[in-house]
Amino acid sequence: MRPHPTDTTAPSHAERSALIVGIASTVVGMQMFIVQPGMLNLLVLSLPASEAQAGVIASAEMAGIALSTVLAAGASDRFSRRAVGFGAAAMLVAANLLSAACQDPWMLAAVRALAGIGSGLLISLGYSLLGTTANKDRAFAYVITAVLMYGALGIFVLPAAGALIGLSGIFVAFAGMAALLPAFFGKIPPAPIEREGRGILAAHRLNGREFAALGAVLVFFLGQGVVWAYLGLIGLGEGLSEPAVSSGLTLSQLAGIGGALSLVWATRRVSPRVLLLVGGLGSIVPLLALTLKLGALGYAISVTIFNFFANLMTPFLMALVAKCGREGNLVPIAAALQMVGLAIGPAASAALVDGHDFQSVLITGAALFAAMILVGLPTTFQLRNAAPGAQSTRPIAHS
Repeated sequence: MRPHPTDTTAPSHAERSALIVGIASTVVGMQMFIVQPGMLNLLVLSLPASEAQAGVIASAEMAGIALSTVLAAGASDRFSRRAVGFGAAAMLVAANLLSAACQDPWMLAAVRALAGIGSGLLISLGYSLLGTTANKDRAFAYVITAVLMYGALGIFVLPAAGALIGLSGIFVAFAGMAALLPAFFGKIPPAPIEREGRGILAAHRLNGREFAALGAVLVFFLGQGVVWAYLGLIGLGEGLSEPAVSSGLTLSQLAGIGGALSLVWATRRVSPRVLLLVGGLGSIVPLLALTLKLGALGYAISVTIFNFFANLMTPFLMALVAKCGREGNLVPIAAALQMVGLAIGPAASAALVDGHDFQSVLITGAALFAAMILVGLPTTFQLRNAAPGAQSTRPIAHS
């Protein structure tokens, strides 16, 4: 790889801290979402809950995340980062401990909505910190890689962990992870989360390029929300065994790591327009293949290809938004739209599920990814000569 002109300059202590705290906060904030397929299986097996009720529980948590990220985007200049971090971590610990005591699906849905509020604040904090770094494409690729590494391990061990400690024990483990997070917050400068912009309150001043980029984020993550939570149940609905489904999802998580890291290579060699087209089509085709019910091998290959391209698109779109704005001022809005899409998606899927038939879920997800390509193209044409995330006013990069 040809070195970027800024790669010879070492990152400052502040930028290194922003990267570390941003990654840690985002991983813990996304801890439930990233293992949703396995968790939905556990909810159905451990509680008197149907597939549709499990989808409602997942959607309730994502609704809490969406609500808090929207509020964080709108009030991001009023609270210190440290205060947000400590408060969110405490809320997540409490909600996970309460979840461990819940046996009723509807009560659990209410508690998971509370957990979602804490998670959303952590995600918004993490994304905001990453949006201030010089190499935004690398920063977002690194955080998605860290999330996927956690997810690959989590989905792989979840069936055994569920059998060993049960659903309640898993929620206690989630609480333990959130309790460890405040150790990182001493590295956060005591400054507002995003002084440069007014977040969602500035939406009326968006230009066409920014509007298209944010629209692509919303449509893409709506498609992700429709499909991701049900990938495990889709495999079981095809008659596959739980180990076969778990193995396929674990492979897909590993492929997702490759997809996220490939952006670091591709962003300086491939135009944004080509990346959008290839990433979008790479997400659509495997979903359509899953409608054919090709057995365990076909399932594993399809979800692996899907996760590779979906996780290339995730940091690509976030970095694209960061480049459109000034010093990452649009990133809290993108985080809010991401979570809104992921919150609506599982509820939409619950309405689409017909018994154990998930054909409508897969086709709807593919259609939304196709719409994402159309919505995002105007931005990529305007940025065809620039790599996403390359914009920076400071000669500082991450090594």
